[in-house]
Amino acid sequence: MMIGSVNRAVIRTDELYVSPLAVNNAALEARLVTGQVRNAVVLAVLSRDQADVTAADDRIKVLEARLDAALATVEASPLGSLAEVREVRLILPRWSVLRQSIFARAAAGRFEEARGVVLGDGTALFTELAVKLQYVLDTARDRSTALAVEARAEEAASISGAWSILMIGGFIAFAIGLLVMRNVLWTIKHKDSERDRLNARLEESLSLTQAVIAGSTVGIGAYTADGDCILANDAFATITGGSAEQLLAQNFHAIPSWRDSGMATAALQVLESGRPSTLDVHIVTSFGRDIWIECRFSRFLRDNAPHLLAMVTDITERKTAEAETQLAASVFHNTVEGIIVTAADGTILSVNPGFSRITGYAAAEAIGQTPRLLKSDHHDRAFYQTLWRSITETGCWQGEIWNRRKGGEAYLEWLTITMISGPDGRPFRFVAVFDDITETRRKDERIRHLAFHDALTGLPNRLLLQDRLGHSIEIARRDVTQVAVMFIDLDRFKVVNDSLGHDVGDMLLVQVTERLVACLRKSDTVARQGGDEFVVVLSDFDAVGEVAEVAEKIIGALVEPVRLRDHEIHIGASIGIALFPQDGDDVTS
Repeated sequence: MMIGSVNRAVIRTDELYVSPLAVNNAALEARLVTGQVRNAVVLAVLSRDQADVTAADDRIKVLEARLDAALATVEASPLGSLAEVREVRLILPRWSVLRQSIFARAAAGRFEEARGVVLGDGTALFTELAVKLQYVLDTARDRSTALAVEARAEEAASISGAWSILMIGGFIAFAIGLLVMRNVLWTIKHKDSERDRLNARLEESLSLTQAVIAGSTVGIGAYTADGDCILANDAFATITGGSAEQLLAQNFHAIPSWRDSGMATAALQVLESGRPSTLDVHIVTSFGRDIWIECRFSRFLRDNAPHLLAMVTDITERKTAEAETQLAASVFHNTVEGIIVTAADGTILSVNPGFSRITGYAAAEAIGQTPRLLKSDHHDRAFYQTLWRSITETGCWQGEIWNRRKGGEAYLEWLTITMISGPDGRPFRFVAVFDDITETRRKDERIRHLAFHDALTGLPNRLLLQDRLGHSIEIARRDVTQVAVMFIDLDRFKVVNDSLGHDVGDMLLVQVTERLVACLRKSDTVARQGGDEFVVVLSDFDAVGEVAEVAEKIIGALVEPVRLRDHEIHIGASIGIALFPQDGDDVTS
């Protein structure tokens, strides 16, 4: 009976100072391991050494196992909060995905990208995890403290009863009781000392958490279920507009940006369901800034009451970049010009529908090939050497080039090639934008021809005649030679035109043109001045007699009868001749 009472006292003491402390230790272990994981990630990324990255990855896996064991200890104890641990476990899969992303970038040598993920999403996730683990620890500590008060009262009564029995039972039992009491008191003192040490570590951890939250670039805010703000760091105030003091005095239901953007509705849904939610919203801050933010809402318990954790990030630049990317993609697919994107070695990576429309090649036929697929053989090697020299020296080339369609037809295109450099300054991509200008060139040439040629006969008109005559005079002046100008006027043309009609008159002019051309050399010029007047320019002759011979040849050709529409037409010609430099010094004279 005496020993049993003492044993009960010792057992109760063990329940008080071992089981509750184990829960506290496990909760604190989970909190501290999380910080160690974050430190390992940061150090691995900052070291820029693949061996450190591999070692950190292995260490983090060990730490994650310790975290899982600590959470299991809390879950198994009546002093732990299953709801709060469950919320922590909901975050862990997100961390696993994020860790794989960070270490994949680091393993590929993209340390700056990995660092950006750590400082951005990594900081946000660790902060969220730290906050929830802090509530797990607070709950375990509060419940163990309550149990301690109750247990120590029972313990005092139990030990007092045991003392009375020992007095009756004799000296031996008394001695045993003293030993037991000494052990009990030592256990209490030892456990109190360990508790003080853990509390000190906890205070240090709390201080670190507060520093992380305060210095985080991610906005962090906490709200009651009624919408009252109880926590807001500087980043949260900066992003949403206002100061931390102003936010602490506000209810999110009364904030226009929360109400109008749907943030308030989403927050209430998270508080009700307990399921985390992420949304991108467009808001106008209290300062009038027009921004996009990413909001991550999750629920946590404090004093067994649901609260809202809000984490916000300014994603305006990202949204702007996404919009620009979407615009570029829309332009790429919808522009009428053909676009080719190649790798640095010239391999075609992508083409747009405009490319297929112009060349006849489907995207699948072109991708993996090189632009030599379109080569027409209109240009020599020197042309392409000049083209690539320009790209190498200036980063761009623009001009006309002949290429060939899939069906074999050559076409003229206006082509712009731009070189895009990589981070190391070396060529990374080439972008070629081109348009089929074959028909445009034909139209331009037709317009140019009509501007300088007679529409009926196709002969040079007055403008082109003056240009060619001036050119011939300049050459003759330089070479000390002569130029002859013949003015030809058709005889009886007006009679034919009036009696047989203008259409027959036009047909007659065409016949005259053909006969004049047949009388001349290719280097000579024959032009129509208008009506029935023609001009012939002769150069590169040795004697004036040669000019007279040409004139006689023309007269002989024109007196031959012309048969048009069952009419035999007879005409003649009068020719006047002027010589340079004898009769004039320029075109006008």
